Amino acid sequence: MNIRLILLAAVLFAAAFVTPALAGAALCVERTAIQPDGSSITIKNCGDERAHWIQNKEGFALLYDEAIKWWNYAGLKDGKVVSLCIHAKDGVRAPKGAVTGAEYARAALCAKKEAAPQYAPGEALVVLKSGVLAEQYAADKKRAERSMKKTAETTAAKAAAEIIQTFTPVADASVPPQMLIMLHLRSKTDKQTMTFIEELNKLPEVLSATPNGISRLH
Repeated sequence: MNIRLILLAAVLFAAAFVTPALAGAALCVERTAIQPDGSSITIKNCGDERAHWIQNKEGFALLYDEAIKWWNYAGLKDGKVVSLCIHAKDGVRAPKGAVTGAEYARAALCAKKEAAPQYAPGEALVVLKSGVLAEQYAADKKRAERSMKKTAETTAAKAAAEIIQTFTPVADASVPPQMLIMLHLRSKTDKQTMTFIEELNKLPEVLSATPNGISRLH
């Protein structure tokens, strides 16, 4: 069995089956806020489906302090958004360290990306040994496909999973060549994704099981 070819097939298989996450342009809605000293400031509620933030009319991000009821300028510390504890005022130059709304959004997205799973929960891309030789597949494709379908269904049942999609089989580089089954599976239980992957990889017919990766386009 040529392990390199198997791994390459698995990588190409996974790369060709990613879930894109797209976003539209940010929108801003302007309003007036009153500070505790009675002064008013113009603020804008901005955001899209990826991030939301508040900024002043000059474009600097603001954070609201619930304890003292003030709108303060936002800054960054170790890549995370924090309050500078400096009260926002219209017509006043932003303090050193203040970040713009765009900078706030980028930091929030980075934090969200770090926290978010990089794969579709409960899903796996799987490569199986079929037990069907390439020459058998060529000689009687329908019979070979029935056999491979049964193998795929048996594996899915063992893993308590449903078959979302079956991909075109490929031959490995062993002698004689054997056909590989490629599947997209989803767990029927509420088990963690990586637990699902580990259990799949323990099955003797499984050559490779990996999470169904998510590709985010920014």
